[in-house]
Amino acid sequence: MDLTLDPPNLKEEDFLKAGGRELLDFSIEDFTGTGSRKMRKHIFFQPNVFLQLVNMLAPYPSLTEYFVNEKDGINLVLQAYRHSTDEYSRVMATRALTLFAFTQKKDGNVERRILQADGMKTLIEAYKLSTGDPTDTRFCTLLLSSLLRHYPKEAGKEFLEAEGIEATIGNMNIARYKGIPQHLRVLRDAQKLPKQAYGNTAVNTRIEDAEFLGVALGVIEAFPEYYEATTDILKLINEVVPKEAKPLELLEYRAMPILAKYYVKWAEDITFQTEGTRTLVVNLFKQILNDRTCQRCLDPKVASYELQECVKTAKAAIEAEKNNKVTAVVA
Repeated sequence: MDLTLDPPNLKEEDFLKAGGRELLDFSIEDFTGTGSRKMRKHIFFQPNVFLQLVNMLAPYPSLTEYFVNEKDGINLVLQAYRHSTDEYSRVMATRALTLFAFTQKKDGNVERRILQADGMKTLIEAYKLSTGDPTDTRFCTLLLSSLLRHYPKEAGKEFLEAEGIEATIGNMNIARYKGIPQHLRVLRDAQKLPKQAYGNTAVNTRIEDAEFLGVALGVIEAFPEYYEATTDILKLINEVVPKEAKPLELLEYRAMPILAKYYVKWAEDITFQTEGTRTLVVNLFKQILNDRTCQRCLDPKVASYELQECVKTAKAAIEAEKNNKVTAVVA
């Protein structure tokens, strides 16, 4: 079963000549128990098998247009997923929906139909079941982003009510490093939601309530070499602290040793120095060092040797940023 977004080997014309549309019609009738299969004794197209067939035809524009608009295909895919016993059915279902969205003639049609079929809640439930593998969440995150961008009020409200923020941060916590940008993109789309979607509780407040700081710092500690993703995470942390969280919370989540090691790793990198990442790290260092409660914890009389060394690194970073220190590039 092809679970990529690559073009199929068999052309749509050949697929149709071989009876592709007739097979689709039969599968729908067999799956739903309608038409010629109303009196069926055996179901050939059980939910798992039906999803496999839909994935075969999903890359073909005219077939998907027919399936989505004339056969209520979105609802059928979601129904098949909800009744499927195959663990990988969530990937097949979300891949099919993603391809429908990619090939649709009228922009936003697929997203609208997903919402009408109560699909947001189903997508979030599928998202929560992720194993952390990027291929497991790729299609789900693409759909969530598309829904939030096309229908920010309606989709945004449903996303938040279904605990979409919690699901996203939960996936960040178990994601392999190549999958982290997927979840960060969803968080960014959530941050752009209008007030009609989030009501009295701001999105950044929800992000912090979902224990974002601990997860974010954990990712930086685990994948310091993944520069692009960690930079995006640092931007998010700076947006959450100090508005939604106190500097002391950073200290409690071991921000000093994590940020100190991260700074040492990238300190001599020209991109780190000039494109704002050093500034992001320094801003967090400053918030910790300038906070009175944190100062008591960092007092040499009570602080561990590790923390004292981290303070030295933090002060060196602040000084480098103040002087706009840039390492000369050796040709």
